Amino acid sequence: MSAEPAAEKPDFFKNSVIIMLTLVSVFAALVTFLQNYAGLRSSDLAQRSGFNAVDATGLYFRAGLTAAQGTDALQRWEDYVQRSVRADTKARALRMGGQGELAADYDLDATRWEDAAGQVIVSDPLLADYAQDLPRYTEDLSRDAYRQEEREHTQLEQSRAWSDKSNGYVAVLSTLSVSLFLAGLSLTLGSRLRYLLAIASLGLTAACAVWVLIIFFGPVPVVSDDAIEHFIEGRIKYNLATSRGVAAADSLPEFDAALELSPDYGRALFYRSLANTDSSLLDKRLDTQQAIDDGLRAIALGNESSPVFGNLGWLYYLNGQYRSALDYTQQALDMSPEDCYLHFNKGLSLMALERAGEAADAYTLAIDCAQRQSSDAVFNSYMDAGVTDLAELAAARPDLGGALDPAVTRLKEALASLRMYGEILNNDVNAQIEPLVFGASVDSDNVVQDLAAEFPQSATIVYAQILYDGMHDDDRWMTRWVLDGREYYSSVYNTWDYGESGTAWVSLYNFGGLTSGAYTLDMFVNGRLVASGQVVVLPGNLPPMTSYTSGSVGVTISYPADWRVTDLADNEVSVIAARDPQSADFIGVTAWVAATGTDQDAFQLFDLYAEAMDSATDDFSIEDREAFTVMGIDGWLAYYNYTDRHGELIQGALAGVVDTNADLVYMIVMEAPDARWDDQVDMFNVMLDRITND
Repeated sequence: MSAEPAAEKPDFFKNSVIIMLTLVSVFAALVTFLQNYAGLRSSDLAQRSGFNAVDATGLYFRAGLTAAQGTDALQRWEDYVQRSVRADTKARALRMGGQGELAADYDLDATRWEDAAGQVIVSDPLLADYAQDLPRYTEDLSRDAYRQEEREHTQLEQSRAWSDKSNGYVAVLSTLSVSLFLAGLSLTLGSRLRYLLAIASLGLTAACAVWVLIIFFGPVPVVSDDAIEHFIEGRIKYNLATSRGVAAADSLPEFDAALELSPDYGRALFYRSLANTDSSLLDKRLDTQQAIDDGLRAIALGNESSPVFGNLGWLYYLNGQYRSALDYTQQALDMSPEDCYLHFNKGLSLMALERAGEAADAYTLAIDCAQRQSSDAVFNSYMDAGVTDLAELAAARPDLGGALDPAVTRLKEALASLRMYGEILNNDVNAQIEPLVFGASVDSDNVVQDLAAEFPQSATIVYAQILYDGMHDDDRWMTRWVLDGREYYSSVYNTWDYGESGTAWVSLYNFGGLTSGAYTLDMFVNGRLVASGQVVVLPGNLPPMTSYTSGSVGVTISYPADWRVTDLADNEVSVIAARDPQSADFIGVTAWVAATGTDQDAFQLFDLYAEAMDSATDDFSIEDREAFTVMGIDGWLAYYNYTDRHGELIQGALAGVVDTNADLVYMIVMEAPDARWDDQVDMFNVMLDRITND
């Protein structure tokens, strides 16, 4: 009998590697599935994002067309209202001349135009629902577009996240291929090296498994619809506040609500950071650190844009962290070198760091950038904002002393030179001018009197004293008054007509009353700053006032700056009037030929006015005349009241004065709703006091 051959011993290593190869292959197939799924999700979201982008564009276009239609309706409404106002003003003027029947015709005309305006209001939401608030109307019209735009952004972010997952899975598959190669190679070797290769393959596979888990459970940013709605409301509030030049703090609760629902909502973080950013170093009211944290979080979530970095730079500046301010501002500048504000902010941060030489280079680029902008007004705005920021830094950092003065002077001279010559020059100047002082009057020797640093709200003129030496006839010079950081009035003069040395003055005048605030007067010679001074007009009870001179009536009236003025003259009447567009407050002045040159001319017009008003209303009553000074002339005044055609009780005053020098009788009417009359009396007295016929 022959012996049976012995059974071969199993190769446990080979079997183990084959099993491992099988499992790795199955694992790779799973990863391939995950990679394909992530790629499809990314592609689908990118496509949906594109669709939403197109939809948002269409919605923006539709909102623009609707807003344009509203603007047309608003213009038509304003035209009808103005026609009604002119007819009503003319009716009032005719009654001041006792022409009641003719006035009644214009009353009908005013009513017809008023009715037409009312029909326009009913026809368009801008007027009917939004009270002519075009910015609010436009923002609400854009709400659907904002919604689609947000969906576009969130879907794009999700697409990028899924794309990152897909790319991660591809990297895993590449690593698994190496693992398979090492495992397969271990089967070809007989030495101990095969164990090292198998262990390496196993280690790579284990690492890939952990890697896949990290990728699989990695977050994909999801923003809920409710979060988007809160964000949109906050964005609208922020846009409206920005357009109106006010703080956007009321938008913060909306962004808070959006982030509570979706903590990783990057755009909400950025907008909350913007809304939480103060514009002034000296008037910080918002939570700067919260704004910084939001900006940093937005960057961490992938919003690495110039606006985010630029706003962070400003926030760090407000927080006194000047190195961080400089770093983030520079990163924003690297992305957007044509954003001029970044150059100014860089210069400001460098000045705060006491690096004046580098700051000078930054301001050179800032001025050059501003000069390339669309208009001189934009250039002026940049220069004034730069000066204001430097002034605030000087106030906040007294330790800097006068180190900021050269930068301030440079910005002011850049503006003046461009205004005076059309280009920025560095001219020589020999003039020497003493520091400017201010007063309320000037004597015959050109010396300013009643010197003061503060003036009451009633002031209509302020004089500035110029004590000079070294001026030449061909020197070009300029004065520029800046009110609270913005240009109020400026003049350029091509020659100097007052001699080489001596005393001169310039003035700031507004017959309606100088606006309250802090004024800076800068004087330039040949484009160089030679003198500067500050003066304050104190606040008071009066609103900002302005004035208007009527050539037809021959008088100047003063009235609140937000009132509307009407100046009309024809063969029937001449009248200058101003009225509050939001209420029945009114002042009107007419001039009539004086028959006798005595007070009887005024008395006759008083009686004729009373008769005309009595026939036009059901309850007109007028008090006895009393002596009153008008336009510096002794005249008369009588109070009256009546109910107007809208059913509102009106309180009024009729004043009359005979100007014997001009052979004219001036009649003045002032009216306000009875409920507002007492509050308006002081203002009406000022308006009466400031009427002139010079």
